Amino acid sequence: MMQASARRATWSRFRDDFCTSTMMKKVRQRYIEFVLEQSDYYNLNKSGKSRVERILREDTGFSLAEITRLIEQYRETETLKTENVDRPSAK
Repeated sequence: MMQASARRATWSRFRDDFCTSTMMKKVRQRYIEFVLEQSDYYNLNKSGKSRVERILREDTGFSLAEITRLIEQYRETETLKTENVDRPSAK
């Protein structure tokens, strides 16, 4: 499991290297992929997984439901993809 200071430094590096307002969601998703790989998430026990999920919620600002959905997506596809959704424009 990553130490708290290493985790903060890692997130800072990602944020500083890639932070623009339009890319922020993709950056957070790449960070989630990185943390899942580094923590060997799928081989952790329940309390270890809960800790990783809490860390991801705190670091990314995503809700538990969003983190859970992204972890499931990563388990199925081994990647996180942003869906291009056509949203109705405000009139």
